[in-house]
Amino acid sequence: FAPVRTKTFENDRMAVETAQKIKSLLTEHNKLMKDKIDFGISVNYGTIVAKQEMDSLKFMSMGTLVTTAKKLAHASKGEILLGEKSNERLRADIKADKQTHGTTSSYELKEVKNKDQHKTFLSGFVSRLERDKKEKEEKKSE
Repeated sequence: FAPVRTKTFENDRMAVETAQKIKSLLTEHNKLMKDKIDFGISVNYGTIVAKQEMDSLKFMSMGTLVTTAKKLAHASKGEILLGEKSNERLRADIKADKQTHGTTSSYELKEVKNKDQHKTFLSGFVSRLERDKKEKEEKKSE
């Protein structure tokens, strides 16, 4: 999910949601088909140099971005593993359990929080708090 292609630097949640869709498709395939696919999925954050050409995106990773993603995907047993930086960036949006694979730490994705699901409740709760606060202030001034 290169910013040159997505036109945003906030690609982490989109990457995790895509990983969940891929996992769902592969799991469904394994339930229906005789030939099973052994897979591992990882999401990692890092720096790349990217160039959009007519029909393709050419990129080069900086540092250990790709090697860490490969290690995590290889260590994964059908679950989605997140790298350290991805977990830090998504901490407010996900629930994940820490794991260690040799010298590499990862986080197994358990759940993606849906903030829109709770938006109505939270806005109502905040408005009730503000109303109660206003009523208490009015009683004090009497």
